[in-house]
Amino acid sequence: MAELVADPADRDAWLAARREGITATDITVIMGLVSWDSPWALWHRKKGLIPEVAQSDRMRLGSWLEDQAAMEWLDGFDDDGGTGLERGGLYRSAERDWQLATPDRLVLSVTKPDGVLECKTSASRDGWGDDRGEQVPAHVRAQVLWQMD
Repeated sequence: MAELVADPADRDAWLAARREGITATDITVIMGLVSWDSPWALWHRKKGLIPEVAQSDRMRLGSWLEDQAAMEWLDGFDDDGGTGLERGGLYRSAERDWQLATPDRLVLSVTKPDGVLECKTSASRDGWGDDRGEQVPAHVRAQVLWQMD
């Protein structure tokens, strides 16, 4: 079972806890799947030698759209009303204390967590495949697999 380490609402505590391990976002950098960050910069941020990445307009927009994406997913989920969503926090693996994840939402069946929902928006369709959603970019797949683990 994963342990809740920090609530993203407390940004300072959340950032400090993230520096203690590898998150789903970090794994995409370590694997070289993204062009907007580097393993060198990631290591230096973890050590507190360079500042955290300032939140850009695109990052803020993605966070803002996360709520809408989650509601759209829930509206399209056909069940008897027993499924709900709850904001995720920063969790640590019980087996590997360096493995961290911040799922966007916890999917609840009645009252217990039953899965996670990762909400993504993109400025382009690059790597997304057709409209059926069966293909996702490699960096998104890596993040989701990390969080599932």
